Amino acid sequence: MSLAGSDDMLEILPFVAFFAYMLTVFIALPLYGVMRYKKWLTWGHFALFGALLGMGAGVAFWAIAHRNNALIASTIFSPPSKP
Repeated sequence: MSLAGSDDMLEILPFVAFFAYMLTVFIALPLYGVMRYKKWLTWGHFALFGALLGMGAGVAFWAIAHRNNALIASTIFSPPSKP
């Protein structure tokens, strides 16, 4: 038994990793630097700007992959059109 969308997951995984890396380099690290410089850094900020941002990106890419699976499935399994 295979998981639905496992092939799509393997296709989209490099894109997820790339965008996670870009978010880290261009948003999280500069934000961390500013907050550390101004001494605003608390554990709540790590949760807000780190974990929630990462989980939100993961959920967004998961939704995109499953939306595409639903479109493919509806195309394949739709009844033939009448002439």
